[in-house]
Order: sequence, then C-alpha cells, then structure tokens
Amino acid sequence: MPDFTRTDEGLANYCLFYGVDLVVFVEGGENRTPEEAVSDIKEQPAVDTIFWGMIFKKFGLEKSFYIKPLGGKENIKPIAKRIDKINNIICALDRDYEILQDQEITHDRVIYTYGYSWENDIYQKEQVIGYLPVLLMVQKLSQDREKACKAHYDALSDDLPKIAEYCYISFLHGRDFTDKIIYSLFDNKSLKIKKERLDEEAKKLPDVSPENLPKLRHGLDINGKILAHFGFLLIKKYYGKFVDKQVLNSNLITFCQTLDNAGFCSERTHYYQRKINVFND
Repeated sequence: MPDFTRTDEGLANYCLFYGVDLVVFVEGGENRTPEEAVSDIKEQPAVDTIFWGMIFKKFGLEKSFYIKPLGGKENIKPIAKRIDKINNIICALDRDYEILQDQEITHDRVIYTYGYSWENDIYQKEQVIGYLPVLLMVQKLSQDREKACKAHYDALSDDLPKIAEYCYISFLHGRDFTDKIIYSLFDNKSLKIKKERLDEEAKKLPDVSPENLPKLRHGLDINGKILAHFGFLLIKKYYGKFVDKQVLNSNLITFCQTLDNAGFCSERTHYYQRKINVFND
C-alpha cells in the first residue's frame, strides 16, 4: 500500500479505498507509526471507534464515513494540523488538557471530546444510572436503589474539585496517572474516595497555588479513567454479577446513542451538534 500521509493529495484520496465521503482518524488500536496505520486498510478494534461512531450518528452526520484508529494521539496530531483544506478527512481527538494549555488545533476539520476524554462524556451520572435498568432487565430502578446510586455520585462530586486539581498538577509535572493509582483511590465497597490515599499521592507533587490553576470543569477536566472506574464499581455493586469493562464500555456507548439530546446533557449536546453541522456543510 502507498503511504497516503506523504502528500495532501494522498490523504484526500484515502476515502476512495473505503468507498465513503469521509474518513475519520481517531485514537486507539495498535500503536504504530502514522504511515503504517494509514497504509493498513484492515479494521482495527478500538473503543474510540465505537464512541465517535455514536457521536456522528447521534448528531446527524449526513455523509457516509469510515472511522480509522491510528494508535496514539501523537500519530494523529501531525495529520490534524494539515487537513484544514482537505474536506473529506476529519481528525477526532480526546480533549485532554490541550485547550487549557492553548495547544488546541482550531480549524474545522478537527473535533475534540467535550470532556477530557470519551470516558468523561459517557460515564456521567444520569447515563450510568439510566443504564442500570437495562442490565437488570427492569423498566426502572426502585426508589431506594436510585436514591442510593445518586448518593454515591453526590459523595464523589464533593471530592471532584480536589481530584481535578490533582489530575491537572500531575499533568503539568509529567507524572503518569496509572490504572494502579486510580484503582487505589477508591474503597471498593463504599465507593468513596480514600482521602488519605489521595493526599498521599498529592504530597508527591509540587505545591501549586489554586490561583495559578485554570478554571477546571469538575467531572470533565479530570482523567476520564477515574469516572469510568467509579461507574464500573457502581454498576458492579448494584448489578451483582461479573462485568467485563470492555463490554461495559461498548454497551454504555451504545445506550447513550438511544438517549434523547436532553438525556445526553444540553451543553454537551450543543457542542457536538455545532461541530457535526460544520461537517455537514
């Protein structure tokens, strides 16, 4: 296969191999070089593919499209920076902290997640609690169970400002936010944040005055794996059976596609609708 990334003309012709109007490059899949990933036309499994497919369908992308995962974000960014005049390529990226760092790619062929990552958009309170009846095969949760689920989220909400600061300061100092650290922050039974464990991790970082931090959207500008793990623990607690995380990710994304726009959060809805409208022009 030729290297389609070498020239703009090559990228513009890439959609012909899939017989679609648009090719969307996303994160996920094997972490190869951009040239290797683009040249391999075989399908690569990636949860980002499921998420962005849901977004484009939910918000009415009228053109046919194929979603192509390219591995790490660093594989996509060089392409994203040069496709502003290529109308049949889109790059879809996790927001991370790029906008807070003034590193956002601002032209109309690039779309970012509304939150830090796709997990922040999917593992929201209303969506996770709304998905539980599907798992339990009931029309609605009992009042007691719904009240208990909301109480768990309220408790998490109280800790989110501190968690958001910790996540951002960790990012500033290049500290990896590993799954092991995330898992250790939660009490698996009560689902509460272990404040002493959070403080222990925070002490490993330099002190940063709150006045020197940007305005952080609690629950959106935090590492999305924290929300995803909390949602996983809550579903596991009230579903009471084995839950595979990868299957849960896919099923919850699919469930979100069935929600009306109000159920998907109005601000998030407006953000994605504006972006998709541009792609339809």
